[in-house]
Amino acid sequence: MILSTKNKLVLLVAGSLILLAVGVGLFSMYSVKRTMLEEQRRSSVNTVALATFNVMDRYQILFRSKADQAVALQHNLSWLAKLITTLVHDPSERFKIMQNFPLPEGISLMAIDPSGEIKLVRGDLEKDDNPYLLRDIKDRPVGPTMRALAEKGLPATCFVQWDAGGKKQRLYGTHLYLPGEGGLLVGLWANIDKLDEHQQRLKEDSIRELQNEFGKQRIGPSGFLFVTDSKGTPVIGPEGMNTTLSGINPKTGNTLIADIRNASKTPENPVEASIQSLIKRAPSRDALLFVRHVKPFDWYVTGVVYTDEASAPGKQLSFLLIAAILAATLFILPVALLMVTRLTSPLAKLGDYARKLPEQDFMEDARPTPLLAALADGKHGGEIASLANSLMFMDKTLRSRVRELMEATSSRERLEGELSAATEIQMGFLPKPLPPDVAAGRFSLAASLVPAREVGGDLYDFFMLDDRHLCFIIGDVSDKGVPASLFMSMTLTLIRSRAGSHPSPEHLMAEVNENLARDNAKCMFVTLFIGVLDLDTGELLYANGGHNPPLRLGDDGVAWLKGISGPVVGAMEGMNYTLLRTVVRPGETLFLYTDGVNEAMNAEGDVYSNEAMFRALASSPSREPASVLRHMLDDVSVHVNGNTASDDMTILCVRYFGGKR
Repeated sequence: MILSTKNKLVLLVAGSLILLAVGVGLFSMYSVKRTMLEEQRRSSVNTVALATFNVMDRYQILFRSKADQAVALQHNLSWLAKLITTLVHDPSERFKIMQNFPLPEGISLMAIDPSGEIKLVRGDLEKDDNPYLLRDIKDRPVGPTMRALAEKGLPATCFVQWDAGGKKQRLYGTHLYLPGEGGLLVGLWANIDKLDEHQQRLKEDSIRELQNEFGKQRIGPSGFLFVTDSKGTPVIGPEGMNTTLSGINPKTGNTLIADIRNASKTPENPVEASIQSLIKRAPSRDALLFVRHVKPFDWYVTGVVYTDEASAPGKQLSFLLIAAILAATLFILPVALLMVTRLTSPLAKLGDYARKLPEQDFMEDARPTPLLAALADGKHGGEIASLANSLMFMDKTLRSRVRELMEATSSRERLEGELSAATEIQMGFLPKPLPPDVAAGRFSLAASLVPAREVGGDLYDFFMLDDRHLCFIIGDVSDKGVPASLFMSMTLTLIRSRAGSHPSPEHLMAEVNENLARDNAKCMFVTLFIGVLDLDTGELLYANGGHNPPLRLGDDGVAWLKGISGPVVGAMEGMNYTLLRTVVRPGETLFLYTDGVNEAMNAEGDVYSNEAMFRALASSPSREPASVLRHMLDDVSVHVNGNTASDDMTILCVRYFGGKR
């Protein structure tokens, strides 16, 4: 069923009010929930931090107790050793004194002679328990090391651990040396495990006290605290907690203890979890866990906040707002219906007019429309009048724009045709390949010109002056586009027309310069290289007018063909150019180029550079001109990576084979 505009507007008003009610309600619920969660987050972070400080305080108490016990043990053993040394005056009485000497509980005495034989043992140690055959935690042999230290009067202490009868023992010993016949090494040993048993009892007492304290604390209405170790075994928590937290957390897919460990790295950012993964037979509720790590115990103190307790106030407020807005909608709809009725009639007429617009011929002049004129008088409301006037303006403007578009399209097509013809004409100036019998066995040649626009200013040429001399040229005009292409055409025409009468490169370049510089209103110029190669001897006569120096590829690598004959060509009359010469060895290849090659840029603005061009030539798999040209263009293309060229790019390669025809 197709609804009328009136019904659509009424539905739009009603729908907008309903969406407004729902939107306000949802926003209120979200805003209140977010505020409550933020408050509970801060409260939870502070509560967990205080609980962590409480646990750390307990640890510090245990640590100080253990340290005090260790210091006391060390002091007692040292005091006993001094007492035995004081009592033993007569070496013959030493065994009797040590046998009757009262030993404190947990202390053992052991005496060995220089051969390592046990002469006396008292206390918890047995004669078979011989720590002097072991190595201490510093990897020192106990017997020899303690005897050497004690004989010198130095502190002789050590810590050893070993299995005795299937039971691990850890002992701390202090030693003294009794001189006389068969000097004795006397060790006073204390079992460290008894200290740990005492510390374990203190730890259990602390856990019971913390259990009592944490059980009284609440986070929000019913949140709570618990402590677990690194393996997921609860240490402190409410009744009914699971015996292990290594199960899967359905909210993350990880094990719950793994989520707790990760959350401890960011104490202010909680991890979401289901309460059923914490407490047996708990109702299905979601919670946020705030975690801090207690490194000394490797415990994780965790605060639990129920998310539904934070969202409840927001839901209640949103329901009230939605109900109030829906009630107001029932009173607003009749008024909206009346207003819509006044709007729809003229809108329908304007709609009919708009549907008929495509049927009109916009190439004709605009004509007055009675319908639009009647609606534009303002009797149907300012908005309708504004819309009618807009449609009349659109009709007039559209006719004008269509005519302008047709004229612009015609001009663009004409310009594109002219540029296409200019491109064909410019490329027609470039030389055609020489006949195969001319170059056979004496040289090979390859060239390429890629303009940055439809037409460009780079140029190259090659032709035979006579049966023995090959002339080749490359140049780069200072401008771009159509002016550069015209200047390039003039340059090539002058070179070809004057080459017969001026076969020497420096004279030919001077003659071209005079003709180009005369009446050069735009002060354009061209960088130019002209070379004449003697195909019998390999002698190369050349002139370089401000152009990039060519390179030569031979058996000894890549090298620059240096030398400048004079300034750029065409800028000023009366310039003289110096003749340069070199000898091209058989098999060598000359590489000529314009700055569009070594200055080609990628999207980041990095230029290709002379160094990269040098490396590419050195790595070329062949010195054949076609292969060198293709290898260089491929390497430049990789560097540019699709970036639009900003300058023409031209390459000319000539390889000399040597020998007469």
